[in-house]
Amino acid sequence: MQEFNTFLRKISLILILFLIPNISLSKEFRGNFIAWGTNLDFIIHSELERDEVNSIIYKAQEIPNSMELVLNSKNPNSEISRLNDLISNKNMELSEDLFFLIEEGFYYNEISDGYFDITVGSLNNHKSIYNESKNQQECMGIKNLVLDYELKTIIKKKKCIKIDLDGLAEGYVISLMLKAFKESGIDDVLLNFGGNVSTLSNKSNWKVSIKNPDFNDEINSTFNLNNLSISTSSQYSKIIKIKSDSFSHILNPKQKVFKSKKNISISVISNDPIYSDAMSTSLQAMPLEKALEFLKEAKDIKAIVLKRTKNRETKTLFKNFQ
Repeated sequence: MQEFNTFLRKISLILILFLIPNISLSKEFRGNFIAWGTNLDFIIHSELERDEVNSIIYKAQEIPNSMELVLNSKNPNSEISRLNDLISNKNMELSEDLFFLIEEGFYYNEISDGYFDITVGSLNNHKSIYNESKNQQECMGIKNLVLDYELKTIIKKKKCIKIDLDGLAEGYVISLMLKAFKESGIDDVLLNFGGNVSTLSNKSNWKVSIKNPDFNDEINSTFNLNNLSISTSSQYSKIIKIKSDSFSHILNPKQKVFKSKKNISISVISNDPIYSDAMSTSLQAMPLEKALEFLKEAKDIKAIVLKRTKNRETKTLFKNFQ
């Protein structure tokens, strides 16, 4: 899910993690640290010695730290912040990581019918949607970005365009960390980065539970998550107050309005953490009816959509995985 400063933010408590260990000589290593202001938790099973595992963990921790200086638009010293300050119609050469994720932004914008939009950065101040001029609201749109795929450069047609990769960056960091663990000989690991949960499974059987869409701890369903990723977006976890009105923190980028607060959650499961992240963002940004229609017509997306009714009952509006 796309995480704007006050727009679309995952909540880590929406997934409760369980572990079903297999009998083996593996040792368990648990830990957590803060990356980009968000908890990054991990569980590792390995037969390697503790010092070797700790060394591997240390190297893996450097991945989100280094990527923050590239992808985190909240860091004024990052590469993406320099891009956001770039004047119009001027070329800027991008790093491989940033160029790749902007390419991904184009892709998910296309397959989501425009409901995934990396150019929402100009609206990071939620009050601007209601208080700024129409020109400010028009400082977004993929059409205002021009990529040179050979030179790895970008041009902004409007200076006011601000790029925000929060619906992609966490999934990308997880994919890099999983690759680093696997290349170092660790193939049983669970990562939870701000609600994006991904696993490598060789001997371990990882299980996760999805909570009902409210602030209670009632479990809706439990399932295996082996060599898979899940990302959950909720429409109730953060409320925005504008004057006397309350809204969900989720922005519909096509209408440039916040959605009403409703107890709805959408989870997407995939073997690609970037896909899970981006598609849970896209689906939650859509009107509910459109999201359900999108899921029914799509052949390659696994998801569950939950809605809490006024009678405190949870309805499963869509589910196509066990």
